[in-house]
Amino acid sequence: MRRALRIVDTGVRASRWNVAASAALAESGGEGLLRFHRYVPCVLLGNGQKLADAARKGPWEIARRVTGGGAVYMDPGILAWDLCIDGRDPTALAATVGKAIAAAALRLGGAADYVPPHDVRVAGEKISGSSGLVLGSRLMLQGTLVATLDREAFAKSLVMPGSMRVASLSEFLTPLPPMDAIMEAVADALCAGLDRTAVPGDLTDAENAAIETAYRGEIGTDAFVFGTEASCAAF
Repeated sequence: MRRALRIVDTGVRASRWNVAASAALAESGGEGLLRFHRYVPCVLLGNGQKLADAARKGPWEIARRVTGGGAVYMDPGILAWDLCIDGRDPTALAATVGKAIAAAALRLGGAADYVPPHDVRVAGEKISGSSGLVLGSRLMLQGTLVATLDREAFAKSLVMPGSMRVASLSEFLTPLPPMDAIMEAVADALCAGLDRTAVPGDLTDAENAAIETAYRGEIGTDAFVFGTEASCAAF
């Protein structure tokens, strides 16, 4: 009997709430959870980055991740997810997920390739990336799939946008499927790759409480985001 994968869609939310949700679920979320989420226009700083070195202020929110890495621009056209599942090998999970995202793109009408260790590309241009965390006997893999992209905001918001061109599904698929269809394709492909059965669900009361604690206690504060040092250790 296939194990369940609880599918949760928390929709478009404020950047700091989404970061708090990812952090809280990494610590206390249940196994077999896939949370889809999207951001209002924002820049997510890496845990140790200084704002002046990474992002410019503008009509977008600024949040700070609890994980490392470089600053990224996000908006509602970029589908993000947190995947919590049993395991200890983030590289193998990233490969499974990357292949699943490429399969989802093919189902939607575009030919994509998984490029190890973390990218999915169309015609050599990146449309998806991921990163993994080991959490005892569980893994959390975070990823994105770019459906549409505000290139002007992308270029203006980041000090160094990066050397690889980020592409969007909208550049290769005409017409672009609605976001619900994209999420369905991704969920189906992930369940096939992970040998799981999709079960639509919601966050539990305990998970929501943990998110609010993380948000109000630190992650949602200006001191955490704009302080000279991030006060939460990267993991």
